[in-house]
Amino acid sequence: PKVSEALLELFNKPNFAVKGLSFPLAVELFAVLKSIIAVAAGFCDGLEMGHNTKAAIIRLGAVEMAKFANRFYPEHSSKEALTEACGLTDIIASSYGDSRTRRCADAFAREPSKGWEEVAKEQLRSGMPLGISVVKMCADFVKSYNAEAEFPFLAKVDSICSGAAAPSSLTEMAIPRVRSSRAIKVAILGSGNWGCAIAKIIARNCQRRADFQKRVEMWVHEEEVEGRKLTEIINSDHENVKYLPGVALPPNLHAVPDVCEVVKDAAILVFVLPHQFLPGLLKTIKGLVLPDAVAVSLVKGYLEIDRSDGSLRTGSQLIASELNVTCAVLNGANVANDVAHEHFAEATLGCSNEQQSLVLWNLLNSQNFSVRTTQDVLGVELCGGFKNVVALAAGFSDGLGFPENTKAAILRRGLQETSSLIQELFPTSAPETLLESCGLADLLTTCYSGRNRRCAQAFAEDPTKSWEDIEATYLGGQKLQGPSTCLDVQSIIEKRGVQKKFPLFTAIYKAVTKEITPEEVFKCIGIGA
Repeated sequence: PKVSEALLELFNKPNFAVKGLSFPLAVELFAVLKSIIAVAAGFCDGLEMGHNTKAAIIRLGAVEMAKFANRFYPEHSSKEALTEACGLTDIIASSYGDSRTRRCADAFAREPSKGWEEVAKEQLRSGMPLGISVVKMCADFVKSYNAEAEFPFLAKVDSICSGAAAPSSLTEMAIPRVRSSRAIKVAILGSGNWGCAIAKIIARNCQRRADFQKRVEMWVHEEEVEGRKLTEIINSDHENVKYLPGVALPPNLHAVPDVCEVVKDAAILVFVLPHQFLPGLLKTIKGLVLPDAVAVSLVKGYLEIDRSDGSLRTGSQLIASELNVTCAVLNGANVANDVAHEHFAEATLGCSNEQQSLVLWNLLNSQNFSVRTTQDVLGVELCGGFKNVVALAAGFSDGLGFPENTKAAILRRGLQETSSLIQELFPTSAPETLLESCGLADLLTTCYSGRNRRCAQAFAEDPTKSWEDIEATYLGGQKLQGPSTCLDVQSIIEKRGVQKKFPLFTAIYKAVTKEITPEEVFKCIGIGA
């Protein structure tokens, strides 16, 4: 401990925050293993796979690298090191920044015929990128233990690096299959871009599986587009030309303007509409739902805050309460257009009932939309709400021109405070949910491509603008959720008197309300002079 204190005093500075850990081998190990993930991230960039896929690949890599460390060095607290700067921060910076390994992997994926030596000669001043040798060394090490089947991510990256597989095969990993037991009617409540993207997957699964009725009904709020009813367009042209143009919808997906007709006799209700319309919809269909129906919420950002005691109610809790049904949650790094165009993406399904979870998995999972399950329903849901607050800080970082290291540090701290706040509110939630798609991958996608990040960047560039003006300028009618969620989150924190436990969330709130500048956010948490 005395040596650690002396080293902290030597290295820890206002612009270089250092934390002492008691397991040096784990710290060193992740500094090496992160290169494997950077290789895969570079492949994603070179193939232009999109933010959903890249975030999913990085999450898969992070989880497998933690498994690698725990498998071969179990006594060195590798799981704890993963969530520190030596883990997630370094992984994010290496995978999104201009690291040598990521840059060369990007170029290799674009022209694999060149080979690594030629790519390195073009991209680097000298030498080969570290990641390529690390991949081979770790893959050989795993093979020596006959443990290749335990590490499919590493095996796939190694096969691409060695030329045995094409870079485009990166997402071709085995997906487990399960069986469910009864045929049921599925109702989709919502038809925006995300609603139609998930409806495309659901309708295809219903068409090919005997478990579900072939006809899938989707509630559409009726409106006219160029003189034609939107429901008529969807049912005849099989395309939502207003909210998801250019994407063909399955012919067994039927648009219906009467929501009461849609929910009648439906055993599964899929809620996928803007959060502000959820309470009104529930009042309309209350009393019409089957008593044994199951709901699954894809509604993003619904939180009811009780400012008197600092408690909250989520969208799934509202659905369960109003309809007296079990409600699961699906959340993850899911940009609707990417999912609709069948780029690889992941999602996390939170469902407390194992049998219902298997049925919902069969309904939602596909080759390019990989669904993982957990019983931590509220953990899955709240990760999706709180990420928008962290995205504001990411946008501030971009607007102020800070480098990737700073942004990566912000994301790691935001992930940490998200986990702590979920534990504060619901102590029974599972900390490991943070490393699922609904946590890490969704945060990455939101903080590199989401609307909250974009608007926060504009705010940091000109803090005199109001959030309303920024929303009107940049979002074209879509709603900005980050600032309002930030206010809700801060009311919980202040009511419970735990501001010191959440310095980043508190600083973001002060910047959103213009109590401090975006630049001062970073000073409040020890980043900046």
